[in-house]
Amino acid sequence: MFRVATAREGFRTELGEDLLATRLIQAFAGLAVAIAAIGLYAVLSRTVAERRREVGIRAALGATPSDVTRLLTKDIAVALVVGLALGAGAAAGLARFVESRLFGVSPLDVPSFAGAAVLVATVLALSAAPACARALRLNLAMALKD
Repeated sequence: MFRVATAREGFRTELGEDLLATRLIQAFAGLAVAIAAIGLYAVLSRTVAERRREVGIRAALGATPSDVTRLLTKDIAVALVVGLALGAGAAAGLARFVESRLFGVSPLDVPSFAGAAVLVATVLALSAAPACARALRLNLAMALKD
């Protein structure tokens, strides 16, 4: 016996590169989610800004805050459904590749797909909340003046 070490040290040296790669992938995935959230926020804010006059007219004609929120969230829901459908299709197409790279992962892992869908819906909802809140705080006089 020349190199005596604990089991923990053996695992660390044996799996060190894999753990580093996993941590890098997690960091880049988190960064991708943050960039997507910022992009969604920007797009939704721009959409609300462009529809400011429409929202003002609807509010002046008696639309309630829930009507305005429903108007804006309908477009967001359509974007969510289209995005999830395209993402699920792309993920299903890449499932065999993922199966060949990861041990113990089935090609169509339902919990993973569901978790990704929940994550995307949550990021979209959190990105849309400030834009919807801004639409509800709209000054009717300024909106109709523009």
